[in-house]
Amino acid sequence: VLEGNLSIQDSQFLENELACLGCGTTNGGAIFANLSSSSKLISQRNIYSQNNGWSGGAIFGSNLDVANDTYFGNTSGYGGALRLIGNNTIVDSHFFDNFGANEGGTIMSSGGGTSFTLLNSVISGSRAGTPSGGILDLSSSSVSLENVAILNSNLDLGAALEIRNALD
Repeated sequence: VLEGNLSIQDSQFLENELACLGCGTTNGGAIFANLSSSSKLISQRNIYSQNNGWSGGAIFGSNLDVANDTYFGNTSGYGGALRLIGNNTIVDSHFFDNFGANEGGTIMSSGGGTSFTLLNSVISGSRAGTPSGGILDLSSSSVSLENVAILNSNLDLGAALEIRNALD
């Protein structure tokens, strides 16, 4: 567990793949960030494309502050682009053609006592499989969406926005 903040800016994470897909222990195709509650992963103006991980195609992380990132063509069992725990904020970001085979075609965020905020962002062309699908699969305690467009999504089962068990 990292203490302190980690900042990644103006970088590209392209075509990273974890070796043990489907084994349930390979988290974050590009980044795995297990941070303490007092730490943040700050991701700004980055491109995450064609990454593949079992939980979080691009990033598995806690306590993310994301701004002006682009996520394209990432694949995962849970959270096609992002699998999040903790308190997370995403602003002015774009998600295109991500795939979550089980849950969270684009983003899966969960955990009691956690928060998820998505502002001024676009999600397009994402796909989600079964059992529950959902382009945004949210079960955080506090959820806030503002000026978000979800379009051209393909779901096997579920809804574009799936919020469940959101309260402790």
